Amino acid sequence: MINKDNLIQLLQNGSVEEFNNFRTSSNNDLLDLSEADLRNCELTGANLSNVDLSGSDFSESDLTETDFSSSDLSSVDFTGSTIKKTDFIKSVLSGVKFNQAKLNECDFTEANFNGTDLSETNLSGSDLTYAENLNDCIFDSYTTWPDSEFLPEDFNTEYTEDLSSLKDDDDMFESDFAY
Repeated sequence: MINKDNLIQLLQNGSVEEFNNFRTSSNNDLLDLSEADLRNCELTGANLSNVDLSGSDFSESDLTETDFSSSDLSSVDFTGSTIKKTDFIKSVLSGVKFNQAKLNECDFTEANFNGTDLSETNLSGSDLTYAENLNDCIFDSYTTWPDSEFLPEDFNTEYTEDLSSLKDDDDMFESDFAY
């Protein structure tokens, strides 16, 4: 019987085909791979659909044609990753960090973006048309959005500074004043 640690090790070693073969032979319950350490992994064609990956770390990874459909990705770290032609259809992305990631040609149909951090993220060519709660995500002036045809009609990509960017007079240095 293959266990959680064995499955994570298959992914860490890049044995995607063996991992996928296990997936097709197992039942359709939500597979628990939560808190997996998959930093600096190269995964092409991995079937990670219907998987609990909450709290996992994919930072600095290269993910191509990976399927995260219907998966729980709560609090997953994708910082600095390159993600191409990947499906996030109906995924939970609450608290996900995509900071400085490049997401090209990804499908986010019905993905829940509540609290997702897209600061300095490049979303060129990705489809966010039917993304849910995109207005509740975090982004900055360095976030690169896809063309407007791939965004929800009511979504405004203009970054407005929040209250944390305001400065008090006490925050200014004496050298800021001419005497």
